[in-house]
Amino acid sequence: MELSVSYFAAAADFAGTRSEVISIPASCSVATLRNLLEEGKPEQFGKLIRVCALMLNGQQLHDGDEVSGGSLDVLPPFAGG
Repeated sequence: MELSVSYFAAAADFAGTRSEVISIPASCSVATLRNLLEEGKPEQFGKLIRVCALMLNGQQLHDGDEVSGGSLDVLPPFAGG
């Protein structure tokens, strides 16, 4: 199954790209997804992806969720004033 991934802010900087398409298994957990996203990327990205919010088709993913195809946004932590 394919997943279209968009990276924002520091996630895009560390990933070295703003978007990519990845293949995921038919049964994919959030933990597996984070590991797949980390493959081939710098160590800094691996640390950041662990704290990023993941939005699948506009809905936030949580640790126990199963991941299907569609569109994924990777949002790093941010603060506002």
